[in-house]
Amino acid sequence: METSKEKYNIFFAGKIKPGEDLTQVKNRMAALFKVEPAVIDRIFRETPTILQRSRKKNQALKYKEAFEKTGALCRIETENTAAPLTAEPAPPVTGDKPPEQPAGRPPYPPGRSQPGQPMQPEPPEQLEQPEQTVPRVQHIEKDAYKALGGGLVLAAVFFFIPFLAYVFQYLIVLVHELGHTITGWLYGYPSLPAFDFMYGGGITSHQNRTMIIVVIVYLLLGWLLFLFRRNPLSLIILIIIAVCYSLIVFTSAHQVIILFMGHGTELVFAVIFLYRALSGSAVLVPAERPLYAFLGFFILFMDVRFAHRLITSAVYRAEYGAAKGGGDWMDFSRLSEFFGVELTSMAAFFLFMCIFVPITAYLIFRCKEYIDVFVDRVIEL
Repeated sequence: METSKEKYNIFFAGKIKPGEDLTQVKNRMAALFKVEPAVIDRIFRETPTILQRSRKKNQALKYKEAFEKTGALCRIETENTAAPLTAEPAPPVTGDKPPEQPAGRPPYPPGRSQPGQPMQPEPPEQLEQPEQTVPRVQHIEKDAYKALGGGLVLAAVFFFIPFLAYVFQYLIVLVHELGHTITGWLYGYPSLPAFDFMYGGGITSHQNRTMIIVVIVYLLLGWLLFLFRRNPLSLIILIIIAVCYSLIVFTSAHQVIILFMGHGTELVFAVIFLYRALSGSAVLVPAERPLYAFLGFFILFMDVRFAHRLITSAVYRAEYGAAKGGGDWMDFSRLSEFFGVELTSMAAFFLFMCIFVPITAYLIFRCKEYIDVFVDRVIEL
């Protein structure tokens, strides 16, 4: 029986799952704990090691589940009884066997005189922390600079080589039409994205509005209000969302959002990709980080060039207005008509938003722990 005085220690004894590659497991552990590979090598040598301790059994089990996704194995023991919570013993090590401990070595690494002291690396960010910690501002590590630099160079190469830019711009087309599709469904228009094989690029087909979709959105909001009825912060946020949605869905504002969120979604994805490159969050293979940086920078470069051309080139503006068979029905043409402004003004606004893409990604990275604390408060039932 679990009591409030019991502590659950998560032990690692250098064992990995059968069939796993030891090098890959170490790389995943380094990404999970956000430490250098040398720290992981030390953990494998200095076993058994306490990874974490918790006063709650469910938190310990969550930690164990996330840790074992790396391919390594750990066990949970109560501090009072030292009885494992899992009946089956851990499988033997496969691959390269970690070095045996020398005779006479103490059961815990130097400097840990008792089993209650956890290892030094911070527990993974996605786990619920068993003990209250003070949020701190994150700093860019060396691997993040390498990933951003490599991705920036690769994006510049693809951007300045016309053939490569042409091929990879279809990634942006896919993201663009996905933005139109999602917002279309959100406001009651069944939508389907597609590539435009007649004029090039992409196109999203919006069907006639179906109010049953709007009703479903309201039912979802109602269910969330009921689910979080004991959380005042969540209720305030949900009420604000419901009011804003109502003001948008029953006015022409929803058409503006559907039109803008093609290009707007491009910027959202650029922020996500750059943040992933900065943080290395949930990255299993080190090559993922420069790849995320490349995608983020490439989208940003293409959007900046698009906005700059609309602002500075009358020929490009004419080509933009004549696209898709003419009729000035391109996104920014329709938005400029809706707001009664010049096309160059819409392009300048979009260029201004592009500037905030790397700034937003950086701020999210820096304030990640504060954001996590806020999100935990919001989703607390």
